[in-house]
Amino acid sequence: AGIGGFMSPAGTPANILVMDLLKQQGIEITFIKWCTIGFSVGIPAVLLFVLSVLLVFKPEKDVKPVAYSKVSFSSSDISTIVIVAAVIIGWFLTSILPAVSPTMIALIGLGIMFLPPFRLLDIRKFSRGVNWDLVLAMGSVSILMTAVADTGLLSDVSTALFGNISSFAPLLVMVIISLVICLLLLIGGAYVYYEWFWQEWSPARIERITGIRVPAYETIEYDEGLRGFNGDFNDRFTIEFKSMPSDEMFDEIDKMIETGKTGWHKEGNDYIFNCTWGNGYPAPKGESDDEDRMFGITITRGKKQGTIRSGMW
Repeated sequence: AGIGGFMSPAGTPANILVMDLLKQQGIEITFIKWCTIGFSVGIPAVLLFVLSVLLVFKPEKDVKPVAYSKVSFSSSDISTIVIVAAVIIGWFLTSILPAVSPTMIALIGLGIMFLPPFRLLDIRKFSRGVNWDLVLAMGSVSILMTAVADTGLLSDVSTALFGNISSFAPLLVMVIISLVICLLLLIGGAYVYYEWFWQEWSPARIERITGIRVPAYETIEYDEGLRGFNGDFNDRFTIEFKSMPSDEMFDEIDKMIETGKTGWHKEGNDYIFNCTWGNGYPAPKGESDDEDRMFGITITRGKKQGTIRSGMW
């Protein structure tokens, strides 16, 4: 996605933002023109990436071919393919129909997926699955960048930052700028993600759901599960507690297991909690019945590491 995302305006949200900012400055770039430039750079970049992966991670020898079963498409699959294909065609038509924007075409296609007879998306799951913070952030960035450009601040900052390297070779300048951007994205992305996860499954919320107060922890590994088209997902997080879970905590869980119907069960030294709510299943205390969520946690007696399972169904 990072390499090929710029090949079309719909590749990443930032592309649409850039098109909007350029349009405000009087520079009109059509969908086809963007793709012409994007594909000319993106295809060689993808091929170079594939080649580098094959050189670094060489294929194993004597690998038996996998036998694939015949693929059958359901009516929902066919409807999705038709709508997505129509949206893509509509995007290219915006180059000859200036009054229609790619964003408008995408919104029309999205709206059709909610309507009968398709009903490919559920409005509740969709509204919870959309990162509204990102949507608002993109709009805010567009407003801020417009103000920065109109006041002349953008030109002054560019001169201050890159004036000393203007005499460098263009390729070197692009490498320097790319490295700076990648570093900012890595730092900012990691910070935002860990802040979100800590707020999503804080010890207080875990206690409200499981009935057990776990020690403070940090995430040391994240395994992203498969994403469904309607927003379903199932992720796994490896966590490390900042202090060793106490024997008193495990004794309390043992008492809860004896009573039954608490969501807790035990396998050897592993204490496992699973809970699913929504779609007719009652939500735990403090949660909403309208959310179709699932949560699980595994804690091992005598170990500081555990796992959290989080998803939507």
